[in-house]
Amino acid sequence: MTQPVLDASRVLLLLANNGDIGGGEIMLLEMARIARDAGIAVTVVAPEEPPEIADTARGEGFPVETFAGVSRLDQARSLRALLRTNTLDVLWCNGLAPALATTGWSRRVAHIHQLPTWKHIVSARLSGLRARETFVPSFAMANLLPGSRVMHNWTAPIAIAHPRRTPDRPVLLGFIGRITCAKGVDVLFSALKILEDESPGQFRLQIAGDDRFAAVGEAKLIAEAQRPVEHLVDLLGWVEPSEFLARVDLAVFPSIARESFGLVVAEAMSARMPFVISNSGALPEVAGPDHPFVAVAGNPEALASSIRAAVSMREEQPDHFETLLDNAQARWEQEFSPAAGRVRFLQVLRELGFSPTDQEGI
Repeated sequence: MTQPVLDASRVLLLLANNGDIGGGEIMLLEMARIARDAGIAVTVVAPEEPPEIADTARGEGFPVETFAGVSRLDQARSLRALLRTNTLDVLWCNGLAPALATTGWSRRVAHIHQLPTWKHIVSARLSGLRARETFVPSFAMANLLPGSRVMHNWTAPIAIAHPRRTPDRPVLLGFIGRITCAKGVDVLFSALKILEDESPGQFRLQIAGDDRFAAVGEAKLIAEAQRPVEHLVDLLGWVEPSEFLARVDLAVFPSIARESFGLVVAEAMSARMPFVISNSGALPEVAGPDHPFVAVAGNPEALASSIRAAVSMREEQPDHFETLLDNAQARWEQEFSPAAGRVRFLQVLRELGFSPTDQEGI
């Protein structure tokens, strides 16, 4: 264990990776709230543009410092200039960009949320130089960053009333996330085509999300994959996870990217929502070793088979199916709930030399 060298009077500086709010920024705000509730002084440091994370933090009463710059290089220069004018207590670099920008500085933590591409692996490893700790959200990611420690993400509980399917309506499959090839949306459309050919009218797909993060040319590929089943697809746009999960019978997360965690999987577990995943990255790690509905990433036939297996179990073995949902929710409670995340984060802060006033669970 790292020996404490700081005291509770110091400030925890949480450095945001982006100005808009994504999964990493949601975690930053959660950590800020936990630290403040435990009596630790927190300052959020974020890009000026876009101002979403800075404005949200200010709205919650956190002191906020901002740095300018359009490019990552300009932001890094501005960030380093800003930090030179501040007393550096503990810098929590919440993402690869701030961790890399502060490479070599001590009294900092590198918290890398996204699995870096192969060309960025070296940058990710450099970002941990002289860092007191490097944290990642999964063991799948830790295997690529030697010396890193796992601190799982956590999610708020989602309580929903599951739709009761009647025999006269299709099974409502659901996907939520970025509508990109990396998330396997084209694979999902192809799997839906297989299911429709085998059992006409039995399945329908709800898509929640948009393609604003799609690479050039991806929209065309996805549109081509969707065309044979477009009469079976409902595009919902961005909706809250609770709204999405309340609409569907079975969630499907068919990513082909090496996922660093799997926030949507944890959310489904908290809501007792059955789900099918690919075997990509950390998705099986989050779902747990006993989760039965896992398809080979990028394989439409395997994905269709896993969907069929989930639907068949629900209809033919309802008691066993309910036990699976109970076990998944229990796993979420133990590993990925706010209470579990709070205990983990407060313990890390103690290792960094802080003395939380709220000792519950420690």
